[in-house]
Amino acid sequence: MLDDTERRLNTLFEELNNSEISDGVVQPMLQLVQALQSSDYDTAQRIQVDLVTTRYEECGSWLVGVKRLIDNAKAMA
Repeated sequence: MLDDTERRLNTLFEELNNSEISDGVVQPMLQLVQALQSSDYDTAQRIQVDLVTTRYEECGSWLVGVKRLIDNAKAMA
């Protein structure tokens, strides 16, 4: 599972570096990162779920990795 999560997050970073992600996804992801930085895991999860339901076609390949990252961060808190 760790390898799969790493692969998915690397896909996210690659798409970000290549400007392949729309502003409609980048902005919520920035909010998600800010929520993680402030240990607001519920907000991070809410944003992730919203992206799954509204933008899955664009970011479904890496959203599972983001979910796992949130879950692990929450478990370690």
